[in-house]
Amino acid sequence: MKKYNNGPGFRRFPANAPDIEGCHCSLEVLRSALAGDCSNKELLYELGRFQDIDGSFKLIDSWRIPGDARVDFCYMPTYLGAALLMRDFLHEKIMPADILKRALAVCPGRGLEGHGYDSERGVLAALDVFRQGGLRRFLETERLTCPGFHTLVWNILDSRAGEIMKKGEIRGAWGESYTAKWRKVISALKPEKRLYLAYGSNMYADQMKRRCPNAVSLGRTYIRDWALRFHYYANIEPCAGGKTPAVIWEISADDEKTLDRYEGFPEHYKKVNLVADLDGAPVSVMAYVMTDWKKKGDSRAMSAPGEEYLGIIRQGYHENGFAERLPVK
Repeated sequence: MKKYNNGPGFRRFPANAPDIEGCHCSLEVLRSALAGDCSNKELLYELGRFQDIDGSFKLIDSWRIPGDARVDFCYMPTYLGAALLMRDFLHEKIMPADILKRALAVCPGRGLEGHGYDSERGVLAALDVFRQGGLRRFLETERLTCPGFHTLVWNILDSRAGEIMKKGEIRGAWGESYTAKWRKVISALKPEKRLYLAYGSNMYADQMKRRCPNAVSLGRTYIRDWALRFHYYANIEPCAGGKTPAVIWEISADDEKTLDRYEGFPEHYKKVNLVADLDGAPVSVMAYVMTDWKKKGDSRAMSAPGEEYLGIIRQGYHENGFAERLPVK
């Protein structure tokens, strides 16, 4: 690690006089540490001391710099530092968890995107950094840690998976194909289990168990700032102050594939990840939300839902202790 006047191994440079060589040196130290098989205690302690008041590990003393430099010298060192702390959190727990939480809270600031025309490549690079830190395990086993970060990652993975299913490819700003890379990333990062938020007929245990035999009900909740609406089938739509009854299920990868078929993902319903309350703790959950095409292009969307369908939803309400009435005229 490069030393500066016998001072700390990492140094934060002034925005008006950055040491580009020094910045790249620090980035290389972080990348080398992440590529190693075990934790470097000295480096982790140094990283903890270096963490900025905003939670980042930025190498420039201001975020108000050109976009490419902000990605390279503010966000990337934060991703690398957070990934090192994530690996430590999952294995040795040398560092306090709060340091990781503060770092992960910074990461969604840019949506993990790269700069300019390299936006898509930047997302892939950022996810690869977190993959090395153990992101797949983190998504499955550490759901209570930084649900906002979980939501960001899940939304990225689900949106790209939906794009591949719908269009057959993902292309960058110059028309370059990222399809193969995204297939590889999605396969490498998606864990075997995730949390699913049911607000319609899948609240009813008998139906859910028939569709998804591996599903486990974790409890009831309310979807805040979303309202239940019907376009023949149930949907949730953003609504300030809204409060929609729901059930959180833990589902397997096979269960999710089954739900994708039932919900018509990605044509009829898309996947939206949001933060919900589970036994008093915030967690990231996935909900199927109706697409604009389904609401406007399906001839049935203007029809009232059938009584049998509504009856199943009411059964789900009843068995989970919800007294609310369905918003159906």
